[in-house]
Amino acid sequence: MRIHIIGQPRSGTTYIFNVVRQYHANQQDIDFGNEPFNSHLRNSSKFRSHLTNIVDTSTCVIKNHTTHLDYMKQHNLYNEFCKAMDYTLCIVRKNLFDLTLSMCVSINKDQWYKYNQNPIEIETELFEHFYSGFYWNTVKLKDGVYGNFDQIIYYENLIRTPRLDWSNLNICNTDPMALINFKSQTSISPAKEKMVSNYNELLDFCFQLQNSSKYDGGLIIKDNILQDIV
Repeated sequence: MRIHIIGQPRSGTTYIFNVVRQYHANQQDIDFGNEPFNSHLRNSSKFRSHLTNIVDTSTCVIKNHTTHLDYMKQHNLYNEFCKAMDYTLCIVRKNLFDLTLSMCVSINKDQWYKYNQNPIEIETELFEHFYSGFYWNTVKLKDGVYGNFDQIIYYENLIRTPRLDWSNLNICNTDPMALINFKSQTSISPAKEKMVSNYNELLDFCFQLQNSSKYDGGLIIKDNILQDIV
């Protein structure tokens, strides 16, 4: 079975990719399953060969961020890719404030899994730049622009014990206690209140964005928490 994992950055996609690959396709031949269509990391001239290898592999795990699917559409690969996937997991982080702030911190520090905890200040312009991107891509997820999903996972519901999170996906009926646990390559970052010196200012700013007419895509958000996606 070919499993596709889709979500936005800072939503637990890499963690889930590692979990699913460990238990479903530990020996998969494709070594570029993690973001194969990321034009910032990969040579776009090889996108066609990547897709051919995916189609020719019966068991694999592929992870994409929503923006990567836009790249695929630009290269006329999207429809063929979707047809090749047997099962699609969508990961959503419901707290749009935490999602946006996590991205700002990672970009500012250029650190994605392990952080030094020296406090930093995040400019409101940078915060809104990423908030806008996350908001409208979530609208696309909700409106089916990125296709249909067999299962939606919420970041906030992850246990961070790989074998239990794998079991909760309901893809395999194996007793989780019979699975070998492993240490994830990713970790939860430190509390942002300690890392961002203007945390409260940004929280108030996020509430303003939430209530702004600029963001009227139909999402139901309460206290910066996305209330639904389906």
